[in-house]
This record gives sequence, C-alpha cells and structure tokens, in this order.
Amino acid sequence: MRDENQRDIRTWVCKRKISVGVRSDAGAQAWDTFLSLAVTARKLGVSFYHYLLDRISDIYALPSLADMVRQQSQVQVKALPPP
Repeated sequence: MRDENQRDIRTWVCKRKISVGVRSDAGAQAWDTFLSLAVTARKLGVSFYHYLLDRISDIYALPSLADMVRQQSQVQVKALPPP
C-alpha cells in the first residue's frame, strides 16, 4: 500500500516539475481533480482516456468511478473472513 501511495505522489511531483506549477487556485484545483481521477481509474483498471472520452462525449457507457469504487469495496468486504 505504501508503494502505491508513493507512486501516486510521484506522479503529481513529476507533473508539477514538467509544467512548473500552476498559475491560479482554479488551475491547482483542476489539476488535483484530474490527477485524482487518473489515479483512481488506474487503480480500478480503467483507461483514464476512455473514461474521459465516455464522459465528455455524453455516452456514459462506463459506470461512474464512484460506483466502481463502491462495487470494489463490496467485493473486498465479502472476501473478508467472518469475525
């Protein structure tokens, strides 16, 4: 789990170095939002590009990331042994 978190942070740091930071608070918020979506999609095994394309083009063939996270957490809870 620690390696995953470090990889997520490293992604953000590399992006910040390449683009030399952000110019506004709104830009920082957008950057953080998109990075969060990208990391969540990667963890769920979903192509971030296809997810964005699905949403931007109003197709909605893919479930929302929130629904996928909920579904994944239910699967993990069912896999736990009884107390």
